[in-house]
Amino acid sequence: MKKDKFRKLILNEGQALLIVLLSMSVILSVVLSVVSRSITDISVSTYEEEALRAFSAAEAGIEKALVEQTSVAEQQISTGSADKFKADIVTEPHGKIFNFPQPVKAGETATFWFVSHDADFNLACPGGSGCLKATFLNVCFGNSPAINDQTPAVELSIYYDSIEPSGSVATPNNFSNLQVARTVLDPNSARIVSAGTNFVHADDGVCNLNSEKYSFSERVNLNPSGLLPSSCNFPGCILAVKARTLYNVTTPHSIGLEANGVGDTQFPPQGIQIESTGTSGESTRKIDVLQTYPEPPSFFETALFSRGDINKVIP
Repeated sequence: MKKDKFRKLILNEGQALLIVLLSMSVILSVVLSVVSRSITDISVSTYEEEALRAFSAAEAGIEKALVEQTSVAEQQISTGSADKFKADIVTEPHGKIFNFPQPVKAGETATFWFVSHDADFNLACPGGSGCLKATFLNVCFGNSPAINDQTPAVELSIYYDSIEPSGSVATPNNFSNLQVARTVLDPNSARIVSAGTNFVHADDGVCNLNSEKYSFSERVNLNPSGLLPSSCNFPGCILAVKARTLYNVTTPHSIGLEANGVGDTQFPPQGIQIESTGTSGESTRKIDVLQTYPEPPSFFETALFSRGDINKVIP
């Protein structure tokens, strides 16, 4: 009898111990899960904070490089801070292809410089080099091959100085011989006919410029026997090309140019490109910014200018 009671006691105590162990295992699993989640949340929060701080540091590098107009060596964002930044200014030529960095809507312009700029942003062809000489341009534009009322047309305004050496380049701010040649490319042939615009019908074939793909393109002859006089055949004659899109009032479209011809066929730097890197803890963030060179506002293209006096004749 005593043995049976002892066995029952041992059995009950064993069951109780097993229940306790199982309960402790469940509680331990829950606690470990909560701790693991908390550690993960803290790690994610720390990473996000460091990422934001690294991005802010990279922005600080951009601002400092813009103010000083020179590269910035690695430095702390503030005294005693572990966050650092460094910024490099890149002024390399773009080769014979330049894709404008952002799409444009109707009425907006994309400027492609054919001449270099000095430290004071004056036009310059140092040593007779650094300025693009091209015989013709491949003009590529459009993000969609659809032909409708919103299909963009592109107006090209070519600014040139055919007096050699170009006064616009040889003498700062001397634009007395500046000339403008214009043409408009429109892939919508029906619109050309119905509106009677006399625009040039652009090809609707696919155009690839490096990694960019465009829906429309047209080869534009510059000189000789093109839009420009035959005397405009030296580096520095063409100052810039401004491309203005028409009709696409709701959707911006991309534009790119490819220069071809005899001589220097590299687009000079189109501005000051700044590559800034910010670090905070284990996070690194990079920002690339292109500060384009100053250009006349677009409304000047529709104003009336004269090198001399303007006389109004009343009949």
